[in-house]
Amino acid sequence: MTRVAKSWRRRVHRAAMPISALIGILVVFGAVMFIENISLKIALIGFGLLVMQTGVWYMANPIFTSERKFPALRIKVDEFIGLVRDLNQAVVSGRPAAEVDAIAQAMHRAVDAMPGLAGQGDRIDGTAAVDREPVA
Repeated sequence: MTRVAKSWRRRVHRAAMPISALIGILVVFGAVMFIENISLKIALIGFGLLVMQTGVWYMANPIFTSERKFPALRIKVDEFIGLVRDLNQAVVSGRPAAEVDAIAQAMHRAVDAMPGLAGQGDRIDGTAAVDREPVA
């Protein structure tokens, strides 16, 4: 079994929370134990808590660039999801059958385009970064 090398981004994501929590704890602990000036103590405690909270936020909402390798397919899937919402809204609001059919046809075109976009990585402009034939 071969091991897949993890990206540096994933390693940073995994290490960020415990590192920031440790730094925050050390700042708060150091402020409480070693700082006599009350204004500075309060400021450092606040800063330490902010560092700890940043780590939690960071892991919940990554701020680094996306690790997506197939953005063209993702864009098409997002378009499809938007069409699903449009179709539902059209049916719920009682729009004419021709409009509902037009949305359904657009959904079919989006699904038909997905196999051609699968495997195209690292480019958002829709051009293939990998030379291959689309699945028929």
